[in-house]
Amino acid sequence: MQAAYIQANTNGKLHDASEPSISPLNRGFLYGDAIYEVWRTFDGVVFAWEEHWQRLQRSADALFMSGLFSKEYIFSEITRTCAAFRTKSGYQGELYIRLQISRGCGAIGLDTALADKPEFVIIVQPCFELR
Repeated sequence: MQAAYIQANTNGKLHDASEPSISPLNRGFLYGDAIYEVWRTFDGVVFAWEEHWQRLQRSADALFMSGLFSKEYIFSEITRTCAAFRTKSGYQGELYIRLQISRGCGAIGLDTALADKPEFVIIVQPCFELR
């Protein structure tokens, strides 16, 4: 059985989520040094965008993650990723949207200063309702 299509966006590059896209030196992969947030759409609109973005910012502040992406840039990438998903899959229903931001890559070691720059991954798939 083939899995349903999932759209990904890694640092601005759109691709099938089944394709590898992060470095093995990514701190999110190595240490779980990352934050994430999940949205869904209602009537095609990202639900509670501002509230979830503020929670993501609080998570970043708690982990002393600085120099993250702007809210406007990430929203534009989410919009672009959703559009690419709809084009590729033909799906027009409600969407599940996941954003993960890591501190980035660098030499292996626990010191967070070893990270070069933040990286992000967005995934979009159908939002399946629980029944």
